[in-house]
This record gives sequence, structure tokens and C-alpha cells, in this order.
Amino acid sequence: MPCNSYIVLEEARQGSVIRGDLPLDIQNNIQDLRLNNHRYETGEETVNVLNILGFNGYKVVGNTINPASQRLIWTLERKYYEFHGDGHL
Repeated sequence: MPCNSYIVLEEARQGSVIRGDLPLDIQNNIQDLRLNNHRYETGEETVNVLNILGFNGYKVVGNTINPASQRLIWTLERKYYEFHGDGHL
């Protein structure tokens, strides 16, 4: 059975906001990332964050627009291969 991790990425006024558990090795790839009130914030442009997450195995599984802010939001999924001892799902 596959094990997946999900995060939510949202455009911000100046940069991006990530909600969810973000592995340390990926945190290190995003410039100026800081944890604030149970979410990660960065000045990095959202398209760059999407590229970094995609390079690290995340894929977009949904997107919408926040009706209050009119900003884009993406849901991303990543498989947890490390939970499977043989490396297979």
C-alpha cells in the first residue's frame, strides 16, 4: 500500500506559504524559509517553490483559488519510499 505525504502551497503577497510536514532536506533547498505559526514562509516566488518541490518528488494533485485573497493554492503529494524496506510500493 502506498504511503503518501501531502502539503499545501499558496501564493503570498511576497513569496509563498507551505502548510504541512516538509522534510529537512527539502527545507534546505528553499531560500529564506522560516517556520511561522505552524506554516513555512519564504520570499521565494511560487513557481520556483513548485519547481523545487517537483524536483524532490512532489506532484500537483489539485489546485484552486482562495476566494478571499484571489491567490492560487496547490495541493502536492509525495510518495514515502523510505517507509518500505525494499524500496518498492
